[in-house]
Amino acid sequence: MKEAVSQATVRLRCRDGISDVLNVMVAPRASPKVSHSIDVNILPLSMHERTSHKTSPSFAVSNCLSVTGDFGLGEVHSWISRLLPSVPMRPDEGGSALYYKSALDGSQLQLEYKAGSIECVSDNAGTIAVINDHLSLESRSRSTRIQSSTRFDDGSSQHFVSLVHSRLQAHHDFASKLSVLEALKDIQAQEPDTSFMQEKHLQTIKMAGKLKADADSQLEAKSALHQC
Repeated sequence: MKEAVSQATVRLRCRDGISDVLNVMVAPRASPKVSHSIDVNILPLSMHERTSHKTSPSFAVSNCLSVTGDFGLGEVHSWISRLLPSVPMRPDEGGSALYYKSALDGSQLQLEYKAGSIECVSDNAGTIAVINDHLSLESRSRSTRIQSSTRFDDGSSQHFVSLVHSRLQAHHDFASKLSVLEALKDIQAQEPDTSFMQEKHLQTIKMAGKLKADADSQLEAKSALHQC
């Protein structure tokens, strides 16, 4: 007979540019009561997910950061590991190229680094600013001299607004479907022939299970977008 297992789910909402360590203490109910301490690193760009790009993605607008300095490949790799999730344990011998997409707004990031050089490109100016701040902090803490230069695209702000608008529109469409779902199901229950209904309403009925299952996550994502 298996022992009863207690589970807890903790949801966090992160914002770009904020880093910290979440310490969790896990203690058993039964004796001996020996607790386990778990540290979860919240990275400055923890809302970014690594993509499977093999080559550079195309950018509608390009905001760039170039960094040079007296740092080795191992040192710069450790800086990147404390900046972004899913960074490989070891860098490639001649340097690495990593590609990410923001889970919040859909913006993209290309990051290439090797000994003495870091090149970053993103269609989100805020992402470039976060990376610049992080690298400056890392280099100062280790007394490593670096030189950085940034170039921001004039169309970056408008592009970012369009990214957020498209996602907000998708959330609005989801909410509209959810608001009429029960009424549509009542009509379906009362009318054996639903051929008079519009195709979009029939599709909403077919998606009833998924709509209800996704309701909470959609609301959380919409709330996070309003704080961009």
